[in-house]
Amino acid sequence: MVEQKHLSPVMILASIIFMNTFVPLSIDLYLPALPQMREYFQASEMLVNMTLIAFFLFFP
Repeated sequence: MVEQKHLSPVMILASIIFMNTFVPLSIDLYLPALPQMREYFQASEMLVNMTLIAFFLFFP
């Protein structure tokens, strides 16, 4: 097993916790923008909803 030289286990855990706080924040910013995204890109509702599915699959 390779020993981590740069971050202690506590710092690794703190980094993971910090990164996980971005998921709820991103969703709170993204969901209200869906209607404006649909108008701006002149896309169908289904296509805009597909971006939400992609967000859930690839972000967390």
